[in-house]
Amino acid sequence: MRKLIQVVFLVFSIISFSQEKEKTVVVNDVQIIDLNSEIIPLTIVEQAPAFPNCKGIAIEKSQECFQTELMNHLKNNFRYPELAMEENIQGRFIAKFIIDENGTVIIQEIVGPNEAEILREEVKRIVLKLPKFEPAKHKGNIVKVKHSLPLTFKLQ
Repeated sequence: MRKLIQVVFLVFSIISFSQEKEKTVVVNDVQIIDLNSEIIPLTIVEQAPAFPNCKGIAIEKSQECFQTELMNHLKNNFRYPELAMEENIQGRFIAKFIIDENGTVIIQEIVGPNEAEILREEVKRIVLKLPKFEPAKHKGNIVKVKHSLPLTFKLQ
């Protein structure tokens, strides 16, 4: 009998980071150095990046729409890798990424157990499948935002 799969998405445990200047990011496994502009945590930006379904939403509703659409994206795109199920591989990951001024997603880091590389690749696939966003705005300016997405892979 197939194991029941339960995926727990921990949206409310989003990790925010302080403002900082980024020196290095990874784009599709290629390192890019010195972005030279401030990156604001998604949790404090005035207007969140907009998924296509969130364009034109009131500023005060932008965070809520972002989170709702992110959850929909996860539900629609998540696949527990067959090999990971067969080998009972589980783990908790945190995908740290930036949405730049053009609305493009750039993965900074995926933190999780080293022995669960197949799950790390699934997290990467899901994050890179995010659509192009309408960029975030803060104090009237288009800005880069950073976000952390915790994902737990658990078999029962």
